[in-house]
Amino acid sequence: MFDCWTMNWILIPLGIFLARVFDVTLGTMKVIYVTQGNRLWAPILGFFETLIWLIAIGQVMNNLTTWTCYLAWAGGYSAGIFAGISAVKFLGNRRGIIQNDVYSPWKWMDSK
Repeated sequence: MFDCWTMNWILIPLGIFLARVFDVTLGTMKVIYVTQGNRLWAPILGFFETLIWLIAIGQVMNNLTTWTCYLAWAGGYSAGIFAGISAVKFLGNRRGIIQNDVYSPWKWMDSK
């Protein structure tokens, strides 16, 4: 169906990139749920985050001589951070997950 060049230099790195985007997005969302003490969604997200990560790292290890896999790994990580922040903001606005209050550790000093 696809020749070896297309598979090694385009399709596998694209798969790694997309896997990392989903993996890091799930990780970002998991951290938000953990800090809120949500005992239902945090482990579920953690399970799928780890499963996707294992698949992606397996593809990188099978293609160590293909430098585009390294770029896909790093690019997917940074795009995943952006996607995770966007997803948390989107869900936060709909569910009230994010609070915009800023607390100062020296607030008690201001009241005296």
